Amino acid sequence: MKSDLLPLGRRSFHHLGLILAVAAVLGASGCTENGTGPRDDRTTLSIQPVYPSSVDFRAFQNLVIDRVHFRLVRPPLEILIDTTVGFPADSNRIALRTAVKLLAQTERLDATLELFQGNDLLFHGTETLQVSEGINVFPVAAIPVEYVGPGKDITSLVITPRDTVLFLGDTFAFDVIASRNGIVVGPPVYLSWRSSNPTLAPVSLFGQVKAPTQRGAIELLVTTPSGARDSTRISFSPPGVLVHVLNGTGQTAQVGGPLPEPLLVQVLAADAIGVPGVRVQFFPPSGGTIDSPVAISDAGGVARTTGTLGTSVGDQVFRAEVPG
Repeated sequence: MKSDLLPLGRRSFHHLGLILAVAAVLGASGCTENGTGPRDDRTTLSIQPVYPSSVDFRAFQNLVIDRVHFRLVRPPLEILIDTTVGFPADSNRIALRTAVKLLAQTERLDATLELFQGNDLLFHGTETLQVSEGINVFPVAAIPVEYVGPGKDITSLVITPRDTVLFLGDTFAFDVIASRNGIVVGPPVYLSWRSSNPTLAPVSLFGQVKAPTQRGAIELLVTTPSGARDSTRISFSPPGVLVHVLNGTGQTAQVGGPLPEPLLVQVLAADAIGVPGVRVQFFPPSGGTIDSPVAISDAGGVARTTGTLGTSVGDQVFRAEVPG
């Protein structure tokens, strides 16, 4: 069986529109209607992979298909086509021209697609196709493929750091911790990063987020081709310039005893709005204690803790500080 493979067309993202056009002689032995000779009807099969919903090639760094393996089998085991072809970088289709004889006007044949990057098999799928004789027949056969490449068995991703606050105009590169059934493994080869609001704060293919010049927040999402995913919230704020006491001053308790009310402070920016995600450090008086020496300010910029007085009678001072 002889076949020719030709690249057809141009592409910007070839993997989204990959089409394997099989132009084949699909004729059962027999005579034409007027009985003058054997029938030689031709038809064309168009094979197109259907990728998992988690795969958007535009969002994955370096996830590119450069070789395609196509196999057409007459059940149970008769191989009609079995070939691997290069997928040129400037093409969005490849054409396979070969001759296949049908044993009936309509047959059901098993088609398999395997998509490679170098020596790595990335996607695999098999579908049973109904193939018929006839001129000007151009069926489009969708073959669902699943990701079987590096990191296919990763079951969990965790973005680090989590619930982050970036100051306006800052840039920060996030990372992930990947695990397989609870066991931490090396970082995935392919990751897709996405911002819930790319107009406000875009994210690069490498997980780098650029904070805007105005307050706001996004959800940062990361996905592998196999569907493992995670998300975390990122807030954008100007830096804090003031720590304001909200609650806890003026209360009374026994020497060495716990304070009846919590200590609350608010971290404010220059616009007098609270700053979330700031590490606030609390310091007790001599002999006293702090239940949570470091607290993170909430969405309103409020940090809280509780404390115990020292052993001296009289006024005692608790202090809250923010770096800078």
